[in-house]
Amino acid sequence: MNRPSLDAPEYLSSRETAAFIGINIRTLAGWRLRRVGPSFVRVSGNVVRYDRAVLQRWLDARCVACDEMRGAA
Repeated sequence: MNRPSLDAPEYLSSRETAAFIGINIRTLAGWRLRRVGPSFVRVSGNVVRYDRAVLQRWLDARCVACDEMRGAA
């Protein structure tokens, strides 16, 4: 049996992604339609997946006051 590589991406469903970001799943679907949200992979038809590492980078890029949030002076 082949084990996945430790470097293999971890893909999340739309529901998992919405929870990870902290938004409503309908908001996430709207972002996909308008192409304004995080990058995603369309597996087939309505099935999409989001790479957890890509989501984290997407969130980090939108941090407005990251140093203040982390407690830096």
